[in-house]
Amino acid sequence: MFIFILILIILNNLVNGLECEKRDGECPSCENKSGNLSSGTFTYLSYNPIFDLEIIKIQNELYDENIINFNNFLELHMSFNYLCCHNEIELKIISNIIENLGWQPFKIKINDIGCNYDIHNNKNIYLHLLSYDTQIMNLTNTIENKIKEQNITIYNSRQKYGPLFHITIATTNEYFNLTKLNKFKNKYFGEFEINHIILSNPLTINFKKIDFRI
Repeated sequence: MFIFILILIILNNLVNGLECEKRDGECPSCENKSGNLSSGTFTYLSYNPIFDLEIIKIQNELYDENIINFNNFLELHMSFNYLCCHNEIELKIISNIIENLGWQPFKIKINDIGCNYDIHNNKNIYLHLLSYDTQIMNLTNTIENKIKEQNITIYNSRQKYGPLFHITIATTNEYFNLTKLNKFKNKYFGEFEINHIILSNPLTINFKKIDFRI
């Protein structure tokens, strides 16, 4: 009976065209490259009570005990790049570039929902709220171009993923019925101000907050 139910869920997901992306933006292997350090850049979202209410609605609709785990409200963020395989000297240069951007804070709209498989474990599925706002892509392109000007190679360019940015709201698995997401497709969830960047080096557990110069 359990196997039969699982097959029905998989078939139902395929019929409704809700196949998750089979990639994410994390760093590939750093073998034979300039270093073995990786650094993620991401923004924490400004507080928006309307968005919190929308998240609660999503949690109520998608809740399925032992199948889905929702992210903490205070940890919601939007990753816009993973700067991979850099050594300590390169990371310091990249940090200085971001710190001296002179970028103005801006607001983005969150207006869709989607999912992708974990590249390290295909049984894990991440559920996201999505933004098609080009301002994040413009910021990313500016940062990448300035890094290239310093003769630093970018091994995992954001440009190959396109201008689709996400906020991970939950982790689930292959038993989750993805058709539940249909209700939230192309839905407006709220607006956020992007006003700072967190530069993180997970190998040294080092986090640096960089506020935009106003």
